[in-house]
Amino acid sequence: MTSLNFEATYGALLVGVFVSIFLQGVGSLQAFVYYETFPEDSWRLKALVAYVWTLDLAHLLLICQAVYHYLVRSWGNDAALLETTVPLDTHMIVLPLTIMGCQAFFVHRIWKFSQNAVLTGSLAVGCHLRHIRFDAVNGL
Repeated sequence: MTSLNFEATYGALLVGVFVSIFLQGVGSLQAFVYYETFPEDSWRLKALVAYVWTLDLAHLLLICQAVYHYLVRSWGNDAALLETTVPLDTHMIVLPLTIMGCQAFFVHRIWKFSQNAVLTGSLAVGCHLRHIRFDAVNGL
């Protein structure tokens, strides 16, 4: 029987949350600088930035709650790692929504600059297929 290294598992969870908190701070600073620097941008672009920032914050809150469950509420219960939590499951819905918003923006920019329907369409289909595969792999 193999023994599991729970210290590495718990450590990876904690380090992942710390990195996510740092990156949320960087994203918040970028959003603030964007709104201050480009006040004349369209409301749609500003709404997209707010959408991505909000979903990213929701993602951070969900993973923090999940890690709190594993590291605090279930401390000493190693079997808890074998079960999922509602916040952890919900983050698997929020994450692809954030990714799709960013990818849709980039595909739109490629269309705007290239006016190449074949290129833009193939990139859009590739992004869509990637999300179908992501959902299938993660059981959504």
